[in-house]
Amino acid sequence: MNNELTKQFQGWSRIAGTVVIAVGTVVLIGWWLDIPVFKSLHPSLVSMKANTAFSFVLIGMALRLSRQDQSSPHKLRIARWSATAVALIGLLTLGEYLLNTDFGIDQMLFTETQGAIATSMPGRMAPNTAFNFLLAGLALRFLDSEFGSRHRPAQYLALVILVVALLAVLGYAYAIQSLYGFAAYTKMALHTTAAFVVLSLGILAARAGNGVMATVTGSGAGGQLARQLLPAAIALPILIGWLCWAGTRDEFYDTEFRLSLVVMLNILVFVSLIWRYCRSLEVTDIGRMHAETSLRAARDDLENRVQERTAELLKSNEAARQEIVERTRAETRLHQLMQEMRETVQVLNTSATEILEAAMRLGSSSAETATAVTQATSTVEEVKQTARLATEKAQFVAETAQNTAQVSQRGRKSVQESADAMQHIQRQMESAAESIVLLSEQNQAIGEIMASVNDLAEQSKLLAVNAAIEAAKAGDQGKGFAVVAQEIKRLAEQSKQASTQVRTILNDIRKATGTAVFTAEQGSKAVASGMERSTQADEAIRMLADSIEDAAQAATQIAVSAQQQWAGMDQVALAMHSIGQASTQNVISTQQTEETARKLHELGLKLKQLTAAYQPEMAESQGSETIC
Repeated sequence: MNNELTKQFQGWSRIAGTVVIAVGTVVLIGWWLDIPVFKSLHPSLVSMKANTAFSFVLIGMALRLSRQDQSSPHKLRIARWSATAVALIGLLTLGEYLLNTDFGIDQMLFTETQGAIATSMPGRMAPNTAFNFLLAGLALRFLDSEFGSRHRPAQYLALVILVVALLAVLGYAYAIQSLYGFAAYTKMALHTTAAFVVLSLGILAARAGNGVMATVTGSGAGGQLARQLLPAAIALPILIGWLCWAGTRDEFYDTEFRLSLVVMLNILVFVSLIWRYCRSLEVTDIGRMHAETSLRAARDDLENRVQERTAELLKSNEAARQEIVERTRAETRLHQLMQEMRETVQVLNTSATEILEAAMRLGSSSAETATAVTQATSTVEEVKQTARLATEKAQFVAETAQNTAQVSQRGRKSVQESADAMQHIQRQMESAAESIVLLSEQNQAIGEIMASVNDLAEQSKLLAVNAAIEAAKAGDQGKGFAVVAQEIKRLAEQSKQASTQVRTILNDIRKATGTAVFTAEQGSKAVASGMERSTQADEAIRMLADSIEDAAQAATQIAVSAQQQWAGMDQVALAMHSIGQASTQNVISTQQTEETARKLHELGLKLKQLTAAYQPEMAESQGSETIC
């Protein structure tokens, strides 16, 4: 079907409706103003009745409003009611003829006088006119109805209307009244005949793309043949017949010659039409052959281009496959790096746990050491008081010799107690020195671990940078991976900062430990000196017990030794005070180390969670690439 031609036919249908409305309007004006030429084209011809003209106005309006692209339901209802009214007028008029009665519709609009030409009843339309109006009303009322294989009843009704109208045309052309009227009934007017021809063609053109008209509007050879031959097949025989009839009427030739002339003219006309159509087919066939040649060349060219494009697509697919393989390898390497990172985080977590446990043990040991130092300080203070008391007693012995034995026994006992206390202090100092040395070794081990943590943070930062680069290459699919890489980078920087803080605290602890070791060595020397003095005092007291004669000298020596002992114990007290301060600082440093180790442990757990959360995203990314 040719859409452009179909639209053109539909335009002609609207023009036909306008022509029919114009004919009916002119005749109604003729009746209103009593203009005979409007009512009948010639005084010798039958006139178009008023109800006929009114029916033409209604049916023309229905035809115009029934176009295929009509979108207004109101207009469609008007068209259908107008068509129904026309069909009803035709049906009532036929009923009047069949029942030989008058329904009062003939002169409803205007009154016609008796004795009108070829009129059986004044104002009543011809039977064939009423029949055509009945068919036209039904055709437009059911214009879009179909049955069977897309058959349109409206088009068949329009063909019947056309046949009746063409018979009337032939009747007027050949002066045969029986063709445009029946017996003594009213005859069909000449302009009524023309209006019906236009109306029937308009109904056929209203739906030119459907039914029997689909062949006429087709774009193939059948459509072209129909459009070329149908007008000639209708008009030329009528013209030939009229020419032959006119010659016979004017006695230019007899009946036999007229028959021969009709046959010859029909032969010439149809031979001309056939030759013209065959020539048109020949030209069309030549054009088709050229088109086929061009199409064949275009097809060959298209096949070549398709082959070239296919080769290009194969190369592109190969390149894409290589890229996918490379990307898969990169994902595999990244997966391996993530596996190594998870193992490293596991090691970091384990190390942080061990550091935390060691820091807790070190804190407990440092607290015990501080308590022992406090006790040793108290003992040294007591020894200092004892030494002061021994000095007073020695002075008392020097002043009074009567109680020399008792004083010597007391001095001996005090010296023995001092020796025991000094031995106890020596043991405490050795224990404190061992604890401080162990603390120094643990600090050194923590420093090595923090160096490993720092190296791990650097590797994590480098891994985060590489992961961000791979995420940028991956585009939208690597956005989640880029966020995880940024989080790993930030955690690596936090790990590095924490390791730096721990290293600073360890350096402070190392310095404090060195000071404590030095102080412990000085205390050990002072205790050794005190032990030596205690031994000398004991020897002096024993000598005092052996020889009372040397009591004064022994008392003097005891006084000197006690004075020295008191001074030494004073130094020991100062040293123990320093040790106590160092132990307090050691406890504080140990607590800071424990807090740092706890943070490092929490950081390791967080890194472990991040790596565990990143593993499903890598698996999903690999699954998407596998699907692609």
